[in-house]
Amino acid sequence: MRVNQVAAGYLSRFNIVRTKLIDNETTPLQIGNGNFAFNVDNTGMQTFLPFNTLSSWAWHNDSLPADGCGKIPAQPNSGRRLTICSELPSDYHGVPRETYGRQVYYDALPDPNLKQATQWLIGNPNRINLGRIGLTYKGATVSASQITQPKQVQDLWNGIITSTFEIDGKYVKVITQGDFEEDAVAFRVESELLKSGDLGVELDFPYPPIHTTAYKYEVSECDLPSELALRRNPSPPSTIQKRNKLEWNKYWQEGGFVDVTASSNLNATELRRIVTSQYHVRVNSAANGQSPQESGLMNNGWYGKFHMEMVIWHNAHWATWGKQKYFDNIFPELYERLLPSSLARAKAMGWQGARWPKMTDPIYGINSPGDINGVLLWQQPHPMYLANLAYQASPTRKTLERWDRVLTETANYMASYAGLNNSTGKYDLGPPSYGVTENTPPNSTRNLAYEIAYWRYGLDAAREWKHKLGQRIPEKWTHVAANLALPPQVDGLYAVYNGLNSSWWNDTKLTGDPRSLIMLQGILPDTPAVDPKIALATAEKVAQVWTDDKIRGWGRPVLAINSARIGNPSRAMYHLTAYDYWKFDDAGFAIRGGDGGTPPPFMPGNAGFLYAVAYVVGGWSGSKGDAPGVPKGEGLVVKHEGLMKAL
Repeated sequence: MRVNQVAAGYLSRFNIVRTKLIDNETTPLQIGNGNFAFNVDNTGMQTFLPFNTLSSWAWHNDSLPADGCGKIPAQPNSGRRLTICSELPSDYHGVPRETYGRQVYYDALPDPNLKQATQWLIGNPNRINLGRIGLTYKGATVSASQITQPKQVQDLWNGIITSTFEIDGKYVKVITQGDFEEDAVAFRVESELLKSGDLGVELDFPYPPIHTTAYKYEVSECDLPSELALRRNPSPPSTIQKRNKLEWNKYWQEGGFVDVTASSNLNATELRRIVTSQYHVRVNSAANGQSPQESGLMNNGWYGKFHMEMVIWHNAHWATWGKQKYFDNIFPELYERLLPSSLARAKAMGWQGARWPKMTDPIYGINSPGDINGVLLWQQPHPMYLANLAYQASPTRKTLERWDRVLTETANYMASYAGLNNSTGKYDLGPPSYGVTENTPPNSTRNLAYEIAYWRYGLDAAREWKHKLGQRIPEKWTHVAANLALPPQVDGLYAVYNGLNSSWWNDTKLTGDPRSLIMLQGILPDTPAVDPKIALATAEKVAQVWTDDKIRGWGRPVLAINSARIGNPSRAMYHLTAYDYWKFDDAGFAIRGGDGGTPPPFMPGNAGFLYAVAYVVGGWSGSKGDAPGVPKGEGLVVKHEGLMKAL
């Protein structure tokens, strides 16, 4: 018997229950399968709140800026007619930055002379809202003011949302379910209002979205396009309803489980977020061949595009929780799909191999322009980390061969990109460059500590991959790895990038988010580039300056991982349970916090939380004993099984 986790009664403790009407500031409850999600208001549909129906496969291009030139009327007192020429995305060819003594055109920096074309490339393609399904009463859409006695329960074990309420004093019950085999939603509606004909169902198709350039979110909607056709789903609702329950039950019985309910430590009991997060990642983060956008399949942040630097935080948990099939559904297909455009990108910039994009889509693989997007570095070695997770789960030649081309072209780029510094005899990274925390001056930032260490790890991992395959290891990989500059130090501690002095610890811009320095020991596996003693001392210094009020996003998971790795499990558990600061909403969705500009959900928060829990409980390469990151004697009782060690 599996630690009593498979029982429906156990999971029912964590069901999400709502008894008040929600508004458009509330995250909806969801049903879905990773490739498709339907988001609901209190009616179990999208009746009085037009939430999205999103998928991994439905994308849209906005109209191009108007082509050609045209005349505008003469301005008062000028007597002159002006000629205006519009811009096209094809006019954009990148923006030059000096790199290692030559001009390189970066394909993802905004061009101030082509603002329209740049903005079109940022916003396209964008994920499309498939449509809205809601209730009508006496021929009109039901409004929130007509609904009384609302109650809604999300049954996690069966993947069912049951919504009950009254309209005009009459009871209505709606059961909402999805499907794992087809991208479909099924409803069962019970009410005497159906018999009278007063209660009905309506379809609405908000298309296409109108985007705002002020931030990254859809702001309004238009009419149904003439080319969009409707079809009845091949499976009847009864089949979907039966199949849905069986598949959700199976999901909960797969892979690893962690149970802390026997703990007397009240904070630990709040780890119920383990269960709700597992539901949310199955709905939002289990697509085929692509990583989720940061807001999952709930709303379109960043135009629905995903961020390549975040793929580990979104997806590594699948491997450590023993749910490898979901990991393998994404990787390496995601990289294989982006390989042609990434090879072309590197070649156009004068480098070899594959230069992976930062913010992109699964259709074109364009690196969407943005001040950060063009020169961010830490997404480049991710394939090596992910490949090692895949090999740990399945250490076979088939795994080695499947990942080989992706790793080869990744390493070719990394070795080609590093620039030889004739003064030091070492290879540098940047400038220009942006690091993990995106808070350094890009045009003068050289040798970011985490990126340098990660580059060394990546090249060494690629070399070891070739060794396992019995293939020749390119000499360039070995030479660059052995001669990379080391992560910079100041007064015996690591510094964010080269050229800082000890006063940087007083620079609030840098100390407001120094997570890259604690990532040197924890999320980054052992590498010759990192001295464990210096990394430990640096982590202790970071703990003094990176206080609770400054930590946001996936900061808590990375702090928990680092704390466990350096032998401070009490601090690790604190960061996993600091819920006065690390906010989750009533549905268990992580809130990013900080800048106030990103609405929940923040899926790297949920997925990163799961990865950190697996790291702390299941351990990591070289860790000893049971639950090595869990403090002893602090009221914690942790039962677990089926977890895989992290790297």
